[in-house]
Amino acid sequence: MRGADKVLHKIEDEFSLKEGETTSDLSMTLETVGCIGCCGLAPVATINEDIVGEIDMKKLDVIVDSIRTGHDLKSDDDLNRFIGWNFWNG
Repeated sequence: MRGADKVLHKIEDEFSLKEGETTSDLSMTLETVGCIGCCGLAPVATINEDIVGEIDMKKLDVIVDSIRTGHDLKSDDDLNRFIGWNFWNG
């Protein structure tokens, strides 16, 4: 939906991981689901317990970098405003 396949393929390429697989160090599992109730924010990802919406390639680059470095995106207010994060904690 709205570019989700591009997001999925980039994540698969960046982490040499296919949907349904977990990294050898158990730090990341890539799962897809049909719906998380946020179609208006698609494409959407759940990262840890946070839902991030309106993911474009620029935002995805930041997400990938944060996963690699262990950086908590929500703790960086300047970055959050610049990238325009849509976090939802339901």
